[in-house]
Amino acid sequence: MPEEMADGGRKLVTLDDLIDALDKHERAPSNVPKVETFHFKGDRVSDWLDLTEQALVGLSDEVKLQRVLRYVLHSHYREVTKVVDAAGGSWTKFGDLMRRKYRLGDDLLTMADLEAMNKEDFFTIGAFVHEFKKKARKVHEIYEEAQCATFLGLLTGSEATKLTKYGEGSERLTWATIDKGVEEGSLDQVEQHQMRLQRRKRKERDATASGTLGVKRIVT
Repeated sequence: MPEEMADGGRKLVTLDDLIDALDKHERAPSNVPKVETFHFKGDRVSDWLDLTEQALVGLSDEVKLQRVLRYVLHSHYREVTKVVDAAGGSWTKFGDLMRRKYRLGDDLLTMADLEAMNKEDFFTIGAFVHEFKKKARKVHEIYEEAQCATFLGLLTGSEATKLTKYGEGSERLTWATIDKGVEEGSLDQVEQHQMRLQRRKRKERDATASGTLGVKRIVT
């Protein structure tokens, strides 16, 4: 009910009142994702950004940038505030600027680390894409097209073709194209898992056969 004023009138609800009410609702314990994050102190910037984004999931870029300083150690508050201001309201740009500024304090990886990844270690192609992107962000000065090319190089030719068929005629490799392929189910998850099991069994059979002396394999 509107609140009564001293002169018998009623208090008008302003836009600020509505914003405050919505903000309180968003901060309610039941609406806050339970994510174990940590206060940023100049290192592990990629890990910090990943966890902070999970903690702020569902919020607009503007609100994320308003609240991100809650996850920053006081000694780095001023520097991170400058990055927030430079981001111009874009959460994506904020992440890019933070990685560029604090990359030397991150656990950097190399191209060899990316090339050593094995799709067989992941149950779905989507999980493989997610983990590859996460590691690729820790490789110094590797651009999106090079990231995509390296990732596709870890797949078979037919798998790479299926994931990039939504490129709409563009010759440039982008994660948007690959993500579209994953979303459209270009590589059926169950089928891929079964194929992996078959390949693993075949390797085991070959290893057993090659290790058995005095036994000839008869091909019919």
